[in-house]
Amino acid sequence: MISFKEYATDHRISYEAVRKQVSRYEKELAGHIEKRNRKQYLDDYAVKFLDERRNSNVVAVLSDDIKNEAARNEELQEENKQLLYKIAQLEEQLRDAEKDQGKIALIEANIKKLEASHETVTAENKELTTKVAQLEKDKEYLAKENAALEKERDSYVPSIFGFFRKKKG
Repeated sequence: MISFKEYATDHRISYEAVRKQVSRYEKELAGHIEKRNRKQYLDDYAVKFLDERRNSNVVAVLSDDIKNEAARNEELQEENKQLLYKIAQLEEQLRDAEKDQGKIALIEANIKKLEASHETVTAENKELTTKVAQLEKDKEYLAKENAALEKERDSYVPSIFGFFRKKKG
């Protein structure tokens, strides 16, 4: 059992938003809301039900940052593949040129440069993947916040003299 306030805190929404969502689905949640000492609690079924309803209303919008990071990630992966291909080619050249020590030294230097470049690209790839994941989490959080704010905004109507008041009922 979890209180309305705890549910609101866990989902980063207002208590009022929880109360409105529960009242919206009053029939479906009948028997799953318990009152104790002037506090209302949700059982596991009610929590799962509300989560499903909340998630079904989220609108996913990719930000330019996520698109740019994803594109950069793809570029780095392609560059990584190209570097691996070049390393393989250089290793083959090394085997063919074992008799010529000058060529061997040059090829070894190129391999080291490419391996260093490969490590740098791999590190950048990991960093960008982490950034993309964080941006996805941020996007999901902002979408939830946006939905909650839109619901809150829609609960007000203009009254006389340009003031706003909560809708009744």
